Formats: sequence, structure tokens, C-alpha cells
Amino acid sequence: MGTDQDKLVGMGSAGSEINSILSSVSTVMKTMALVTSIVNGGSSGGLLGVSNTSATNRTSEFSQYQSTGFLGVTASSTVSAAGGALAISPTIMANNISKYQAAWNLITSAANTASTTVTDLANTCAAQSSAAQTALTTEVAPVLAQVSTASMNIANANALLQQIQNDPTTDPSGTAYANDMATLQTISPTASDVSSAQQNSQVTGTIATTTDPNSLSVSGGSTVDQMNFIATQAVSLKAACGP
Repeated sequence: MGTDQDKLVGMGSAGSEINSILSSVSTVMKTMALVTSIVNGGSSGGLLGVSNTSATNRTSEFSQYQSTGFLGVTASSTVSAAGGALAISPTIMANNISKYQAAWNLITSAANTASTTVTDLANTCAAQSSAAQTALTTEVAPVLAQVSTASMNIANANALLQQIQNDPTTDPSGTAYANDMATLQTISPTASDVSSAQQNSQVTGTIATTTDPNSLSVSGGSTVDQMNFIATQAVSLKAACGP
């Protein structure tokens, strides 16, 4: 084990290089988490357990490596030194969530209306029942599935923000905070997710079209355009179907 201890001590020279490579900050954070896991070990047995007996309550020779400070870098110092390298802060993510949720609320409303009107058409007009069922399966259901995914993304992102807020209390070592901040950089909703949702939530004025005036299949326009078109078409087809 002496050789391993020498290797750990030798890692101390890496501190200045680690703090300087801001573009690899997420990798640094995960490396620190790995070191902490190897050293602490828990019940599975880490380096801190070496030479630590209950009879003498002896302190392990590796206790000095319990913090990643021996690397010349800690979780908090890495996040601080990274500065602009961490593009997504908790404040930015909270703003992303707000915009993303607002957009998906509009899409959800349009999809629910389409689902209601097309279901009504299927139940009240035998001549259009098959077409209505097809529209529910191929046009409306995929959007409702996307709504479900968006809701899960929002819940996960909010949970991560709460976790980041609690990290200093639950894990004073800063490892959990570093890992969570790294996750925050890639978790949905990203800026691209927000932009896509906003575009699909708009009434663009480009009416979704269909080649058959009696069809519930649509193309063009935003997702809200398409759901609005389907809802309006279903109402028209029901009226034409007669009592």
C-alpha cells in the first residue's frame, strides 16, 4: 500500500493544471467525485479503512486524502475558478424552465382540445369514426406523448435545482454540488429545447394544410397550428355528418 500512497501524494502537483483547464471542468468535477469514492469507500471498503481497527480506533494513514484538497483543487474552488466555463447557472436554468413550461402549456391546451373534439367526432359520427381514430393515433397522441416528456423534463430540472440548493448542507465536501452543477450543463430544458418549444407553441399564421378537405391529417405550421386545425376540422366534420 505504500506505493499507492506515494502515487496519491504525487498527484498533488496536478493542482495548478486542473484549475487552468476550464473547458474540462465537468471532467475535473467527476474525477474529484471518483477520488472521494475511492478514498471514503463506505461499507464496501475504501482507503480510509486501511489500518483502521475498532480495537485501537487508529486513524488511517489515508485520512489526509478524504478531501480532494490534496490534489490542489476542491469542488468549490473549481466551480469558482471555472467562471464563465459553466454556461448554465441555476438562475439561467430557472429561466429556461419558466419559458419552456409556458410554451408547453400552450401546446398542451391545443392538444387537449384536439383530442376532445376528435374523440367526440369518433363517438358521434360513424362515417368519420375510422378517420377520427386514425387522427387520434397518428396526429394527436404523439403530441400528448411529447407533453408528457416535457412535464418530466420540467420536474427533473426543478428537482435538480432544489438539490443544488441543498447540496452545501447535505454534502459539505462540495462533491455533490460539483456533480450536480456538471449535470446542470446538459439537462433539459436546454436553450435549444426552449427555442423549439416556443416555436411550436406559436400561432404562426401558416395554416396547417391537408390535401383532402375531409381529412384530419395535417402538415405545415407549428404544433399548435396543427392541433388547432385538427380541432376545427373535427367540429366541421361533425356538423357535416348530421344528427
